[in-house]
Amino acid sequence: MKGKSLFLLFVCLSALGWMGCQTNPFQPQTLVTDQEEFTKQVPVADNIRTVEVHHDHGSVMVQGWDKPYILLEGYKSVTGADVDKVRQWLAQMQIIAYERAPNRLVIEYQSPMTLANQINPFDPTDETVHFTMSVPRELQVEVYNKNGAVKVTDIVNSVLIDHSVGDIDAQNIEGGLSIIAQTSNMTISNIGHFLDIDSKNGSIGINWIAGGAVVRHKTGDVKIADVGGDLSISGDKVEWTVNRVNGQLDVQVENGNAIVNNFGGGATASMKNGSLNLQPQRAISADFACEAINGDLTLQVPETSSMLMTLTAEPGSIQSDFPLPISSARGQSQARGAVNNGEHAVDMTVKGGKIQVIKIAGDASAPLPPVVYRKTNEPAPAPAAPIQEAPVNLGPATQPGLRSPDLQPTELK
Repeated sequence: MKGKSLFLLFVCLSALGWMGCQTNPFQPQTLVTDQEEFTKQVPVADNIRTVEVHHDHGSVMVQGWDKPYILLEGYKSVTGADVDKVRQWLAQMQIIAYERAPNRLVIEYQSPMTLANQINPFDPTDETVHFTMSVPRELQVEVYNKNGAVKVTDIVNSVLIDHSVGDIDAQNIEGGLSIIAQTSNMTISNIGHFLDIDSKNGSIGINWIAGGAVVRHKTGDVKIADVGGDLSISGDKVEWTVNRVNGQLDVQVENGNAIVNNFGGGATASMKNGSLNLQPQRAISADFACEAINGDLTLQVPETSSMLMTLTAEPGSIQSDFPLPISSARGQSQARGAVNNGEHAVDMTVKGGKIQVIKIAGDASAPLPPVVYRKTNEPAPAPAAPIQEAPVNLGPATQPGLRSPDLQPTELK
């Protein structure tokens, strides 16, 4: 037994001595980056109606043009510890194109990672592909991207963007625009039909929507200007600023505040743990039904408005510039009365807050001017609510070629 223990001890010490003489493959390695520009032309068959773009390792810019084919222009980049492996990996990175029913053309990035059987310490640590894609502008466009900026512009048809992380810029889209996003700052401008956004985490700036808009968002600031149809906003932990809505307004907000200025239709609203300030800037032309829990409701309307007002604060208080009989008892306040002819019902209720009705001078009965899509050769509308963000650069960060270890690769967020 003693001899066996000594043998095991000798084997262990020998193994430790051998390991001490070897290079640890998991120690930090000096990294190098190689990158390469590419151009690729993709034919578009006559039956194709939709182009899908699938990407997850960099930025994508899709722009419409009048030519009958698709042109891809961009660069690919790889970072790793082994020069030969980096160059091999770079050569294997490719964008493929294939047709899929019904009448769809798919443009898809294919990473060598999906082809590798195993990962060893010398495999590349990072890969990115940034590219611009010019497509026939009459095609429907769908972009699916996980990591990187997305920009879509000058498309006559509808556009869908399904995105996880990175900024989104969409402008000059004559059809409708739908966006599903997880963590994105967005800039949206000049949309010809509807806008539908379902997103989380980020700031959103929206300007000039010829049709209606539905915006569902969680966490961040949202600024909206110039909506030609109805507007529906809903979300949690969002600060909303809205200016000019030609249609009906619907507000469903939790843990945030909303200011809506210059709108032409009626309004329905439900606020929880936040306040709502409505400033239609013109005489009331439709019914209002608004409620706030743990928040205030403020309504500023011209003195010529014809309203049948029902105001309830339980508990809370009521203030009105219009002559309404207000009764208060045990912390609860109520007011009901007709203003002018009492044509439109205005119902406002707070539970733990204040109602304030402010009268402004003048007769603003003229309808709002229409919001019409601007063709790309017309002057673009000035953004009413810009979001401050870093510019999106889809070009290469450096000249192609192997770079020295002290240079870090530049990547779009």
